[in-house]
Amino acid sequence: MRKNRALPLLVVLALVLAALTYAFAAAVTVPDSTAGEGQARIYGAAATNVHYILVSGNPSKISKVEFTLTLEQTPNNDPDVFASIANDNPIVPATTTWVQSSKCVPAGTTYTCSFAAGSEPSVVAANWLRVTIND
Repeated sequence: MRKNRALPLLVVLALVLAALTYAFAAAVTVPDSTAGEGQARIYGAAATNVHYILVSGNPSKISKVEFTLTLEQTPNNDPDVFASIANDNPIVPATTTWVQSSKCVPAGTTYTCSFAAGSEPSVVAANWLRVTIND
């Protein structure tokens, strides 16, 4: 007799737990979002008329770099342009540190890229200029 009363109670308990679990799971919502992928051609650019401006009072450091930028194609937006200069470490061969400028400031097609005070690249160690453009 005792087994007969316990079985319906267990069934009812299982149904209540299943209903609560379903109600909890049904309450979870996920907002709409966007995902995808695509492709586009990467166009080139040419940096010409490069001029290095030295730190006033310390000509062993580069304060700014200025250059004319010619793009292969007109960008959709004003491009974000950055300049980096590689500082080779003469003590540890094959060790290069790239010093990145703040966002370059355009004046027509001429860009001026400044390096933060205290992190200016060394004139002696500088041997590469990298210009990064993000449209």
